[in-house]
Amino acid sequence: MQTTSILCALVAFSTAVTAADLSGFKAGAGVEPKLKAFLTTYFPFSEDPKSTTTWTNWWAETGTLTFRGVEYTGAANRLAVKQSILPPAGGITWNHIITDVVVSGETATSKTYTESAVIEIRNTTAKTCSGFKGNVIAGIKKDAAGKVDLTLHGGNYLTYVLDLPRTPNSACTY
Repeated sequence: MQTTSILCALVAFSTAVTAADLSGFKAGAGVEPKLKAFLTTYFPFSEDPKSTTTWTNWWAETGTLTFRGVEYTGAANRLAVKQSILPPAGGITWNHIITDVVVSGETATSKTYTESAVIEIRNTTAKTCSGFKGNVIAGIKKDAAGKVDLTLHGGNYLTYVLDLPRTPNSACTY
């Protein structure tokens, strides 16, 4: 019984270490009240190095992830770039700190949000941490009624742009 308790505590601790920080989340005009809960649920899958389909199923089949100016379309390509910067074998963790969120575009079929963000990338082997302050620009599909589709694991992300500098520009907080 004690082993189970210790294991549960370790799992809870490891999740807390890599959990996104949305404590400073401020929604601008037109941002759905449920977006914060959506992001709070999404980021643990994004930050989990072992997460595969439980991360890719948040995306539309042809959704694109843009990182350092390169677009990655389709689940296999998005997962490959994620695993290149967050290896499943471990050694690297990342943490999203999201603050101001504004609507930066809208069409009949999607809504785009720009999220002020700091992405902290920690190399646990080298014991280093680098912070990158920039934006996450996310396009989320709308449902048939024209409402933003915030269904969890619902293939909602159409576009996701990590608009970050190439060199660290923010101190780490964790």
